[in-house]
Amino acid sequence: MVRDAEGWIEVWLEHYLRLGVDEIVLLDNGSIDDTVDRALREPRVTLLRSTLPFRRYDSTFKRYLIERFGDGRWCLQADIDEFFDYPFSDLLPFAAFMEYLNRGGYTAVMATMLDLFADGPLSGWPPAGRQMLEQCVWYDLTGLVPCRPWRLLWRNRFADPHMPFYRGGVLYQAFGARIVATKFPLIFYRAGGRLDLRRHGHFCRGAHVADVSAVLYHYKYDRGFGERCRKFVERGQHFDRAGLYRAALERLAAGGDLVLRREPARRLAHVNQLVDDGLLRVSAAYRTFVDERRTAGERH
Repeated sequence: MVRDAEGWIEVWLEHYLRLGVDEIVLLDNGSIDDTVDRALREPRVTLLRSTLPFRRYDSTFKRYLIERFGDGRWCLQADIDEFFDYPFSDLLPFAAFMEYLNRGGYTAVMATMLDLFADGPLSGWPPAGRQMLEQCVWYDLTGLVPCRPWRLLWRNRFADPHMPFYRGGVLYQAFGARIVATKFPLIFYRAGGRLDLRRHGHFCRGAHVADVSAVLYHYKYDRGFGERCRKFVERGQHFDRAGLYRAALERLAAGGDLVLRREPARRLAHVNQLVDDGLLRVSAAYRTFVDERRTAGERH
């Protein structure tokens, strides 16, 4: 789903097409900028439009898109400020990652939303888009808190019973909002199958969850962050009537220049360092699969 994202749409499309997706489906929720025109320049984009209120229909929209376009296919759900990646993506193409999931009979992959941010105060943050990708290279794991998952997740079958569920992140450190930081963005849906798309947009149930987790790089902190928070609060269309963004506005109104990079922050060089950090889980079976693919590639 997308709305007024002209700064992001081109680099977001580039990322997912480079990843190897076959088709991209967007549902525009009332953009008044150049988002739609820029999206339709890419022939592999299908675009729908609806001006029904986001807060009421968010999960319905997402479920509709999967049921209409994703039956019998792997579906990757990502917001316009989320960029999906997975362990050893430098060695294993996305199609091979799908092959591994199919071999294991998996129907869902868990992912952690990881906030990436720039160095320095808010007044120097980059604008949304390509420049933001270049400058927002810092992350901080100290605000991510492992916790007991919601009851609806118990109805999934986990290949790794220790797959972590997180709350918090930079939003908690900066604004006191300990939101859910875990999603199920990659699912294999088949009408009439066991997998049930729940009302909550983050989750599903009845899934066989893979033994490897992924990451959604989350680019929220751009130069227009404060103004965007103000608009979200005025619309009141987000979760808890935009309570998160109201808390952010209160923090910004308190004065002082907001700086997100603290002492524990690290510079992100590659997704594999998140495996070393312990944020992402990788099974021995997945490592073996990657090694076998790499060895076969070297022979050719």
